[in-house]
Amino acid sequence: MGTGSTAASTIAVTNGRARAFAWALFAAATAALVVLAATGAPWPAPVPLIVLALLVALSVNHLAVFPSEWSATGEIAVLVAAVVGFASEPSWGGGEPASLLGPLAIAALCGVFDVSHWQRRAFWRMAYNSGNRMAAALPAALVFGALDGEHTTWHAFALAALATSIVFAFVDLVLFVAFERVRSGVWSRAVAREGLFYDCLSVPLGLFGAFAGWLALEVDWWALGLVLLPVPFVPELALVRARRALGRRSLVQRVRVALPTVVVAIGLLTVVALVLPLPSASRFAGIAAVAALAGVEFSVDHRHPVAAMTAIVVVAGAIVGGAAALAGAAVGAIVASATAVVASGIPIWWAPLAAGSAALASTALFDAPDISVAAAFATAVLFQVLVVTRPSRVVWTAPVVASAVALAGTWKMLHTAGSFVFAAGMAGVTVAAVRFGAPPWGSRVLGPWSQRATTRVHRAMIVASAAIALVLAVVAVAVGSMTTRAALVSAAAACACADSAMAMFAVRQWRFVSIARVREATIAGGCTLALLLGYVPLALDGDAWSLVIVGVTVALSGTVAWRPARLAEAASEPVVVAGREPARPR
Repeated sequence: MGTGSTAASTIAVTNGRARAFAWALFAAATAALVVLAATGAPWPAPVPLIVLALLVALSVNHLAVFPSEWSATGEIAVLVAAVVGFASEPSWGGGEPASLLGPLAIAALCGVFDVSHWQRRAFWRMAYNSGNRMAAALPAALVFGALDGEHTTWHAFALAALATSIVFAFVDLVLFVAFERVRSGVWSRAVAREGLFYDCLSVPLGLFGAFAGWLALEVDWWALGLVLLPVPFVPELALVRARRALGRRSLVQRVRVALPTVVVAIGLLTVVALVLPLPSASRFAGIAAVAALAGVEFSVDHRHPVAAMTAIVVVAGAIVGGAAALAGAAVGAIVASATAVVASGIPIWWAPLAAGSAALASTALFDAPDISVAAAFATAVLFQVLVVTRPSRVVWTAPVVASAVALAGTWKMLHTAGSFVFAAGMAGVTVAAVRFGAPPWGSRVLGPWSQRATTRVHRAMIVASAAIALVLAVVAVAVGSMTTRAALVSAAAACACADSAMAMFAVRQWRFVSIARVREATIAGGCTLALLLGYVPLALDGDAWSLVIVGVTVALSGTVAWRPARLAEAASEPVVVAGREPARPR
């Protein structure tokens, strides 16, 4: 009894100290907010406040929990985005930016929105979370304002974003160590190491949040919400699931394998920045982001160190880059190749160099401020040839490459928002195509997914894609604005090329007779070329004959894909065996 009473008393004292520290921290942070409001600091506008509040609510309720009862969340990206966004966003009523009260208001919600703490009535934990985030957000906002207050250059912004993320992570770590010191009464290096583990993602997430905040100022706050939407799931994926997926190979071994490739890629990007004229900052960031996403999908090995489908990023960079087409193509190739090599976990440090060299060589032949779709398609094919791609693979991937050429035109017209349109459009084209057959490239995501997923709407997909292409083509001819027409023509060509891609993948997967296979692949490839060389030039001039080309090409592609689509749908049907339950489709 005596020992039990002493233990209970010790726990009560420990919890009492922790509660007192949490409430004191919350009171101090709240006092700072009240003082700023009383002295006339401007309040943030409601729209960005609502967008960021929703992202905070999503972040604090998706967490990676550890045995110590601490957890890691991703709201630091949202808070740094608030620091960057509110530094320039006009306040409520159109006055001075709410550079201090905006981040503090968002940080105060980090404890309030935690559903699990409400369910357990853990109000002091909510107070600690809000106080911690407010105490970190205030100096972070002051540092960012001091380093990038006048928004002079891109380099100054990058330095300010890095310093802001480091300050945020440092304050969070200091408060964590102080809380453990108050709760346990001891200080040790193990506590600091534990805090560093929990905060290891703080600086990378903070930099990503700074980019999102800059994007909100360049485009709109909806773009920030779209970019930060996956961030709440990063801590669990990176700190829990990724560690399990590492298997027997340790993190140190993987870093050792990836480090030479990363160093070479950074060196190449530095050389490109020093030697060649670069696209605008928004387009440069968009090209790099799209290339990184593409690199995650592409699988490489020692026999094929550069993925042939890197051509879609190369041609997109060349088109979007405009006068800086060489730099755009090189950046896309280097980032995509480095990402693919690192994701594959193989030591091919020279792959980014080979990809960048092939991109420069292929783009240099057709370099022009306004590259035509025919020249862009030729650039992509030449890149595939230079990286030693089999001729058959060039043919099978031609419609997907043509879709990338068309969507890159839309990206160029829409400027910063076009990168999202390009990424979403290419995802739609490739997902639709792989439903008809295995992708003709080394695939890390779509290939395994296409083997697991089942669907019986192949023919509906053909009809839907053709209908969308025809509607867009009709509207493109009818509109008078050249900019709007160019964007619609590119979108219509991409949808029609998606029909050709579905037909090409279906022929590759389901046609085994050589004559029929060659004949129907030729038809699908011919439709792709007709769209790029015939439809696009006529549609840009507003010629009604372009509608005929679209109609004929989608009809021919649909005819080629129709019978394989029926076979694919039949293969997805459950197998009924007499006396047994129907087997579930694979």
